[in-house]
Amino acid sequence: MNAILLAIAVAHASTPSPDLTSIWAAEIRSAPAVSFSAYSTSPDPVVRERAALALGRTRDPKALPLLEKLVQDTDIQVRATASFSLGQTPDSRDAILRNLSIETELLPRKRLVAALGFQALDEDISLFLGLLKDSPSVAREAAIGLGRLKISGSEELNTVEVSTALSEALKGFNPPLRTAAAFALARIKPTEIDGPYWEALSNAAHKDRDPQVRARLTRALALSAKDNAEDFFVRQAEDSEAVVRIAAARAVADLGMDAPIKALTSMLGDQSWAVRLAVVQELVKLEGVPNETFRALTTQTEEPALVAAALTPLLLQDPTESPRAWLGQDQPMVVRQAAVSALNDPNQLLRIATEEVTASLRTTAAIRLTELSPSPRSLESLLADPDSVVAAIALSHIAENPEVLKLSDVLESLGKRAEPDVALELLSLLEGLRSTQRALAKTSVAEFQLHPDLAVRTAAEQLASDMGLPPAPPGAFPSPLPRLDSIARIRAARVLTDAGELRLELRPDIAPLAVHRFATLAEKDFYDGLLFHRVVPNFVIQTGCPRGDGWGGPKRLLPAEPSWLPYKPGVLGMADAGHDTAGSQWFIA
Repeated sequence: MNAILLAIAVAHASTPSPDLTSIWAAEIRSAPAVSFSAYSTSPDPVVRERAALALGRTRDPKALPLLEKLVQDTDIQVRATASFSLGQTPDSRDAILRNLSIETELLPRKRLVAALGFQALDEDISLFLGLLKDSPSVAREAAIGLGRLKISGSEELNTVEVSTALSEALKGFNPPLRTAAAFALARIKPTEIDGPYWEALSNAAHKDRDPQVRARLTRALALSAKDNAEDFFVRQAEDSEAVVRIAAARAVADLGMDAPIKALTSMLGDQSWAVRLAVVQELVKLEGVPNETFRALTTQTEEPALVAAALTPLLLQDPTESPRAWLGQDQPMVVRQAAVSALNDPNQLLRIATEEVTASLRTTAAIRLTELSPSPRSLESLLADPDSVVAAIALSHIAENPEVLKLSDVLESLGKRAEPDVALELLSLLEGLRSTQRALAKTSVAEFQLHPDLAVRTAAEQLASDMGLPPAPPGAFPSPLPRLDSIARIRAARVLTDAGELRLELRPDIAPLAVHRFATLAEKDFYDGLLFHRVVPNFVIQTGCPRGDGWGGPKRLLPAEPSWLPYKPGVLGMADAGHDTAGSQWFIA
């Protein structure tokens, strides 16, 4: 699917106050928390609220004293935004619990519960269970909090009490609460469920009116359905909605079926390509799948994604299978990449990584080459690659054995490159050599402290602190900022694709820098003709990569602008690879 035109719409907007502009500028430049003190006591609640948001975006524990005052502000909106920001701030759990015990207004209260989800410990499980009986919006955040607690590694959630409470939440009529409860159960995958509740959940997995609930319960019950795994799988694999059938395929590994390969293979004729792709992806994870199964997929379908998914295991498992036919320029790029990712010849991979015209194929070859653990010196030629991703991949492997190459030579050849990915890998290299070549590392780290990208500056500041070096002086990296009043006018965009038109609402009040980047690139025709390179059914579509493989973007990264807006279906966001690493790629949930 190609994005063939992206047009931006603007509207009249009032001029932001000087205080709001100053807060934004301080936030973008990652100013210390104390910089927002005066704004947090402003008589204008709009200014106080914006200061509260900026304090959360600093992710600095030193912001806690100011946030604790703002979370008790007389204005509900200020309290709500400060509550959100507490969740973004390390070491804030005690402050969240204190204010949750006294807050009575719904909006700040549910934001506090959501904030606790990011900071919770196992001892907060009982609090979340109690909050499941609160108002539906608060209960929703409590259910999500339980799911997040499981994601963070909790081992205390597989109890009858937890599964019973979440099962009760599923009985209600509030759709957001029900999907949140199903999400939590899918993350926990409980095995401790009372019999009647298991029957109720199993029935809901089959008959619930919401396919999202059915899909999540399919994953949730896989570990506990082993006594009737075959029947459970068949029932879910025949659901009318593809999202549920995908969940059934992905649940096979947990179901403990006697013949999982046969069960998955039976789904390869599904009418939905998304289901077939999920089945192939699960087959790849299983041992003992006959090569003929993968070979048939590469010859009996014209869907590039399915061919690519089956090709890599086929080539890796069968040394007699030649990748030559799949490397030709007549093959789709995703298929060529799959073939390269299965090569075992370091010399052939090095030739592709250095001579192939297409950067995405050079990248695949470089990644595969590092997987084969070559000598770091053999990757030297990749450091000069004009594509920063290829250079960074090679540098990442070299950084694991930093003594092999002369650090001064590497810094001389790469240090002047401003690409963030190269700079971050150079910092990793410097970290490994900070004790043996301290003088050189010290000089280089100081230079990276002035890098134009916040992600690089942040990493450099951490390394400087570890080495006992002084921080960069305040204001040492001034950079021109766009006018906030101009960004506030950017309200919408039209995206014309060969599959139809998308109309996007933009939120410059929430994420001005992301909106500015999005609009600026669109006005330069950056997005025209790009692929939606990532399509994950029931999850996301993503575009904005000029390389078409997810590795590409502009040379400047964006500071993160987290907010309380949930990623519901249809919500637009900037893709990133970690905090402060968004560039040009955007997705729709």
